[in-house]
Amino acid sequence: MGLGATIIAHAFIYQVCLAIGTGLVIFNVTLGFGKDQSDVDPAVVPTIALTGTIFGIFGVLSASWSKTSFALTLIRLVDGWMSWFLWFLIISTNIIMDLVIVFSFVKCTPAEKVWHSSLPGTCWNPMVATYYNIFAGAFSGLVDLILCVIAWTIIWKLSMRTREKIGVGIALTFGVFAAAAAAAKCYKMLGLSSKNRTLDRVGIIIWSTTECTVTIMAASIPVMRILVLQLYRRTPEPVSNRPLRTLRIISTRDKRSSTNYTMPSYNTEEGYITAKLIPFPGRITIEAEETEEQAGGEIITDDEVIKRERNGSQIGHKLVRGDFSLHHLSLIDTQLNHILIMAARHITRKLWQPKFPIKYQRRGLALQEHQSKQLLREFGIPVQNGKVATTPAEVPGIMREYGGKCVIKSQILKGGRGKGTFDNGFQGGVKIAKLPEEGEHISSQMLGHRLRTKQTSGDGILVEKVLVAEFEECDEEWYLAIALDREKYSPVVLISRSGGVDIEDTAKGEGGSLRSFHFDYDQGITADLLKRLRKDVGASSAETEKLGAILTRLWDLFVSRDATLLEINPLARTGVADFKCLDAKFLIDDASQRRQTELFAERDIQAEIPEEIEAQKYGLVYIKMEGNIGNVVNGAGLAMATNDAIAHHGGASANFLDAGGQATQSTMQKAFEIILRDDRVKVILVNIYGGIIKCDMIAESIIGATKELGRLPVPLVVRLQGTNSAEGLKILEDADLGFHVESEFGEAAKKAVQLSKSS
Repeated sequence: MGLGATIIAHAFIYQVCLAIGTGLVIFNVTLGFGKDQSDVDPAVVPTIALTGTIFGIFGVLSASWSKTSFALTLIRLVDGWMSWFLWFLIISTNIIMDLVIVFSFVKCTPAEKVWHSSLPGTCWNPMVATYYNIFAGAFSGLVDLILCVIAWTIIWKLSMRTREKIGVGIALTFGVFAAAAAAAKCYKMLGLSSKNRTLDRVGIIIWSTTECTVTIMAASIPVMRILVLQLYRRTPEPVSNRPLRTLRIISTRDKRSSTNYTMPSYNTEEGYITAKLIPFPGRITIEAEETEEQAGGEIITDDEVIKRERNGSQIGHKLVRGDFSLHHLSLIDTQLNHILIMAARHITRKLWQPKFPIKYQRRGLALQEHQSKQLLREFGIPVQNGKVATTPAEVPGIMREYGGKCVIKSQILKGGRGKGTFDNGFQGGVKIAKLPEEGEHISSQMLGHRLRTKQTSGDGILVEKVLVAEFEECDEEWYLAIALDREKYSPVVLISRSGGVDIEDTAKGEGGSLRSFHFDYDQGITADLLKRLRKDVGASSAETEKLGAILTRLWDLFVSRDATLLEINPLARTGVADFKCLDAKFLIDDASQRRQTELFAERDIQAEIPEEIEAQKYGLVYIKMEGNIGNVVNGAGLAMATNDAIAHHGGASANFLDAGGQATQSTMQKAFEIILRDDRVKVILVNIYGGIIKCDMIAESIIGATKELGRLPVPLVVRLQGTNSAEGLKILEDADLGFHVESEFGEAAKKAVQLSKSS
């Protein structure tokens, strides 16, 4: 759990304790609490005493949890010995306060004698517990005062406007009032040894509640400040309307983990800040230099350390160091990333896990291996050298450049190349060539030929490029990936020491070598995750350190490029603990096309299935499959259910086609055109549920589309359900176009399978 969520959780627990304690006090007042014991019915005094003891438990918990919340707030802003000291205060406070609860029940034998003094038994000297409670109260007040002083020290050193420093400092000064309340409570502690239980303990309750409430106010104000700033911040001027500054990041350091992230100096485009929001200023130390480059955001520095220096018409470069509060102002990517949102998301994920996880069709931009490796280089991840060739004649020159021995890799967007087969009988889409002449021969067997693997369909995919990669000796081939687990709603690191072409086989079953490590999206790659990885995978300290650096940068790439899958296979381990990426497969979320314009501009349409690209232009989702029954369905869930129903009746779908909410005549016409280009299709099944769109309108659209295309060369099965379904089915029947009209889902799928087998 992140500290932001922990602070909120502690505050919430305190509020629960306070609410329960308040209810107990109200109950006691109705019995006579607050009056002199001589004026109270003796029969109810034990009940008042018992209720007061229970209130004491919640009062003590309130004090310890409120201070813990305040200390955790400060831990976010410090490092080194100060962080350890704050943890000492948290632990010692909880131990001392918990002992108050323990002494409340063990000071008498039997324990019931604590609240029922007339029972037979023995008790400690009442002053023992009283003096310990005074000590605990004094320690509590001292902690309040210490936290207040630390808070002022931290706030004054942060890079904030003076007005904000004073405001937050005053808020944190509530700790002084908490300490004063604790002192008053200590004075009232003498009432614990008094025999007048209904009157002399009122002051203890009043001052205990005051101390805890003031402490939690001091802890919560900095947290609420972030929310207020986000909710009431002035809307920024559009980025396009103002001059922008860009910093090329040389290195950054997280103060809490002392981890350095150094950007490679050879890549001039590396490290531009485009999206970052840090709730508390001062956590990240940045070393950067200003450049003339433009970017989609701007860096705001509270102390305006960074300034433009002009020499004539040239913008000078100024190296700067300092603690900055970074805010991303791009209108496209602005995120409300404050502590309350983090806590809410975390609690929601922990408490709500659906019994049946949502399944939906995944869409994305698949990158060629050479494109994926270029991205890895840009993020400072070690990658083997390589160049792309489109003709066999280019290969020998590239091999000589790399010293001879190279790996020739066919470039397609499907896996399993190493064990694939070309249409000319050549085996394997990944081959090692020792001599330039051998490399030219191998590439001639690949280029211009279709490669079929276990992941391709039909006749395979035409190979138009090969990657000539420098041969790398390695001791082990690992598998490493970051993906999104759609069942657990969480990113996950996948790793195995048995990578390479057989990863799918070695990962199967309970004894498989593939290990998974889920982590929090907001926290990213943490030391705890690396500790678990080291233990489960059996990595050495040196290997874990190198893997941590790769995973951290890989996660940065994953987030900044809107990826859904980053897969490195194999990840070669060379030397003692060095790693290098020999192959990569990336998938970018289609929904990010407007943000990731540069990536999508490099889309290799020739390497993808043409029908899928054309369908996307018309707002359709088309995915080619292995069967012979074409489908037109509205809604991804219904489309998958249709594929399952067809399989249940012994058939196989030729495609997944989701028309969404666009079941119009033009949509139907385009869907039929795309499906009929597949010569394998023997029948088309239209399965539409009419919600907002009425079924009679859908029927007219189907009829209009078929008339535009002429008589369809294959049978058409239509199933309509929903609004005006009876009218729609009648329209189709009356059209007398040879449609097979069904109202039941199962019957429609069964009919389509029968027609596919009889055609």
